Amino acid sequence: MAGLNKLNDAKVRAAGFGRHSDGGGLYLRVEKNLARRFVWRGTWSGREIEMGLGPYPDTILATARDLAAQARRDLLAGLDPRVQREKRVAPTRYERVVAFRDVAEEFLALKNPRLSNAKHRQQWQNTLATYAYPVLGQIPINAVQPIDIIRTLQPIWHTKSETARRVLNRIDNVIRHATVSGRRTLANPTTGVVNSLGRKRPIVEHHTSMPWTEVPAFLKQIDGLASAQASRLALEFTILTAARSGEVRLAQ
Repeated sequence: MAGLNKLNDAKVRAAGFGRHSDGGGLYLRVEKNLARRFVWRGTWSGREIEMGLGPYPDTILATARDLAAQARRDLLAGLDPRVQREKRVAPTRYERVVAFRDVAEEFLALKNPRLSNAKHRQQWQNTLATYAYPVLGQIPINAVQPIDIIRTLQPIWHTKSETARRVLNRIDNVIRHATVSGRRTLANPTTGVVNSLGRKRPIVEHHTSMPWTEVPAFLKQIDGLASAQASRLALEFTILTAARSGEVRLAQ
């Protein structure tokens, strides 16, 4: 197959920070601390997915290529490579692949009695059902990757900031429950996604300005205010000079 095997062992050892393609969806990902791991990227159900294949050197290049080739065969067979890998990795550990939604609902059943009221319980269920399940619901809990969390939160990260923060917190709770219950062995995929999503942009609300034609009458009204003389003079000075409020308040 053309475009495969672009890397070799020497390149894997020497590669710097970033993502390095071997072809066929296989990549070597090098972190800033130079930790290395292999990942496979492909398209499933119309969206891009990423699957971890293991850290280097525990997983060597040849092994990563075999795993990537298997992922491509799964796609050609109309199968989700992540589900198939989970079945192959732990065929005797679970009777079936446990999806994110299964673990989330189990977690909610345990958490609900501890929540303060029915409204709070409903909020947990609604936010997961509305924002998390459409992307994460059917992904095996041990196959959820940071890119899946990012895609879940991107549509609301800047427009519904508080909701996005709560969704992230609730996804994190589900992942932690999966780890404690032995259903997830990989690192928590929520770690570090905030940096990738970017800082939340604050909504700036400007004060409405007074039409200039109304200013003379307003200046006359200031004289009739019950405020202290210093306050009236400060307000009038601000209007006449367009000085910043801080400059006026802190003036000697």
